[in-house]
Amino acid sequence: ALVTETYFPSERAKVQAANDFLVFGTVALASLSSGVLLQVFGWASVNIALFPMVGVALILIAWLAVKERAGAG
Repeated sequence: ALVTETYFPSERAKVQAANDFLVFGTVALASLSSGVLLQVFGWASVNIALFPMVGVALILIAWLAVKERAGAG
């Protein structure tokens, strides 16, 4: 509900609707495209393609943890 708290009350319904559309549209697109990816490339290739994304996420989490410790100290 943080999305709606940053907008005027008259805009909250539109903002929530746009957010829901983007979130659930992305989920639907990912669900529909996952079968094609698996059929064309196979499990091994799909899993290998995920490693860089997981690495970036881990680096960002570590960076955030270091940044918070530096700010707290």
